Amino acid sequence: EIPASMHSKVSIIENMLNQDQKTALQAYTLASSPLKSNLADTATTKPTHESALEDMPILEDGTCSHPYLIPNINKTSCILAQRIDIGKHYIMTGGFSAVKENYATAVGRLMSFGRYVFNIDEPVISDLFKSKKFRDAARDTCPAERQVLDPFQFNIIIQVPGQTVAQHIDGVYFEGADRFDIPQWLLAAMKFSGLWDDYFIPQVQVVAYFHTWTWSPDRGGEFAYWLPDGSPATLVQPLSGYGSTVDGSRVVHAANTYFPNRKPPAVDKSKDVELRYSDSTETWTVYEDGTPTDFTYPTSELRQTLVFRARCFPSEAALENFKNRSNRIPLTSILSRLTYDLRSRGYTIPDSRLDLCILIMKVYIKYPYPSSLIPLNYCALQKLLLEKGWDLTPYFDFIGCGVDAQPSRISVIDFGGLFRSAFGNYMHTIIEGLSVFKAFKFEEFKEELKDPIVLAQKLKGVVVWGGVLIAGTTVKLLMFSGRVKRKKA
Repeated sequence: EIPASMHSKVSIIENMLNQDQKTALQAYTLASSPLKSNLADTATTKPTHESALEDMPILEDGTCSHPYLIPNINKTSCILAQRIDIGKHYIMTGGFSAVKENYATAVGRLMSFGRYVFNIDEPVISDLFKSKKFRDAARDTCPAERQVLDPFQFNIIIQVPGQTVAQHIDGVYFEGADRFDIPQWLLAAMKFSGLWDDYFIPQVQVVAYFHTWTWSPDRGGEFAYWLPDGSPATLVQPLSGYGSTVDGSRVVHAANTYFPNRKPPAVDKSKDVELRYSDSTETWTVYEDGTPTDFTYPTSELRQTLVFRARCFPSEAALENFKNRSNRIPLTSILSRLTYDLRSRGYTIPDSRLDLCILIMKVYIKYPYPSSLIPLNYCALQKLLLEKGWDLTPYFDFIGCGVDAQPSRISVIDFGGLFRSAFGNYMHTIIEGLSVFKAFKFEEFKEELKDPIVLAQKLKGVVVWGGVLIAGTTVKLLMFSGRVKRKKA
């Protein structure tokens, strides 16, 4: 479902970073401690509109109960995270590896750390932008009619074991709208919609690695990208010193889970999360609201990535006109145009601004589903059902979705695996039937039921879900009665 316009050339550059540059980047990373989580993006960009006016009241304890919302920069209301399009898709699908895990684990997996810098005067970065390797790659990546480069950003991205970079496109730039104006999820929707392609500004980015370790399959962490032809993801090993060049605002890309067999940090999306370096122990520790957690790592366990970017312009005059930042596109104009397009496609526009934002993401932003028999992360249902007042924790724990879930077997038969295999392929139907992932308002659900085919699918989901509950209850009773012995794998 990726639109045909979402593609660019992808190239691999050997020895993009030499040893001196990698050493300099290591030192820069240490000096940048503490590194904020990627949810703190607006602290750097300070956009004119931090939200699309979907703000909801914040709880007394300063947190946001809704699974898609986080506190705004002033901690006065709850808003959609800047890249909720990424988090929403990952939590719903389990990423391109189709991981089945609970909401809390998925959040920790997504909250990598880093520094986002829009001043490129740092010597090692300035030298990279001037290098022949970068210039040659930029000429291949930027459109032929847009060969005037505007270096504008570099990021230091750090992943600890168990973390991933979910499928996404990078921050999109338009003539009149960018991450300094409006939320980044809305910029992604604008790009996927194709409605503002005449204003789109292509870019070239290099993703390069400066870690000291040698890659092996057990580490994972491969760079992945998708083309609109429906082919599987292309994986690129994260070899130290190597770089990949791509227009990340036109190509869906990600990183495979780093050390996939290890648990990510257990962190709260509503708190200030950061990664701090200790000179005394020469280790990095995850902190929450200034308090250290139990998650500590040596530098040798970090996946360390440099991302640096330049925009592509047709002329120096066009570049100067962009830098003047005149003729900004109003947020209300963007939302009005998307709303008009949604109506023209037959969608009912929700009364709630939050529901409208979710609908915009659902309709326009098309990240690929995993190539899996069960392409949805059914474990995440637990969190959304709790929001609806349904506490089914025992059943989710039983099928391996608990926070501390471990593989389990019952007697000789792997009943847990059998249970998941037997009912897992119905989970998509169940999700549709409950309408948890499809809508937050019953009105939209009611409209869908007018279609007899949809109605049949919903009823099938309810029946199957009832069967799941009955089967789970029966097995639990057998376990409690001592007729079935549950043993750890």
